[in-house]
Amino acid sequence: MNATADNLQKTFQDFYIGSFTDREALVRELTEYNQWEEEITGLCRQHGIPEGVVSIDLDELWHYVEGGWDIIQGRDGRLHVFMT
Repeated sequence: MNATADNLQKTFQDFYIGSFTDREALVRELTEYNQWEEEITGLCRQHGIPEGVVSIDLDELWHYVEGGWDIIQGRDGRLHVFMT
């Protein structure tokens, strides 16, 4: 990226996805985590599986997200995400 380019702001806006307070917030926003969680809860109720037995592995999803976007941790700890 050329820091002196005339279109620097547009280029930034084109590639900037968002900023997040933590990994979980980032994963929830960049995947269908919330939808998957609702579907898992529904299936568990339907089959009599106790709550909490089946869950989504946030660490594994983090690896997926980390491989698909550029993530930069700011000094304040926030995670800033950009398209690769």
